[in-house]
Amino acid sequence: MKVLIVVLGILSISHRVFSQAEEKPFVIVETTAEFPGGAQKLYEFIGKNFELPKSRKDRVEGKMYVEFIVSADGHIYQDSVRVINSEKIVENEQNPFPGGSQIFPEYYKSEIARVLSSSPQWIPGKRREIPIGQRMVLPITFRK
Repeated sequence: MKVLIVVLGILSISHRVFSQAEEKPFVIVETTAEFPGGAQKLYEFIGKNFELPKSRKDRVEGKMYVEFIVSADGHIYQDSVRVINSEKIVENEQNPFPGGSQIFPEYYKSEIARVLSSSPQWIPGKRREIPIGQRMVLPITFRK
């Protein structure tokens, strides 16, 4: 009798773990999520909607890698957007290593989250022809 109860307990736990795994976004999919019109239109959308700091001296140059999730319904939620790596080019007298890297200001991080979450509905990724949530990484280069 004890053996049967333990086995049922394990099956129940396994079922819960499987259900939670199905809800997590995928990285590898059969059909990747896509911005309407493709990558070129996505970068145009970001360029048009990203508000750079008003003061030119507060602007930075460099590359930022942004991770976000395109949900199964094609939306990007602001809390899913995060900067995973960034390299800001610094060239001024106060920096002893011209051309060195530093972290982007917080403004850039919150602004890219705002812009991506306001993007039009994406075509979601698919696995076995079923729309799924997908984790994406997007490189974005900023110039002054």
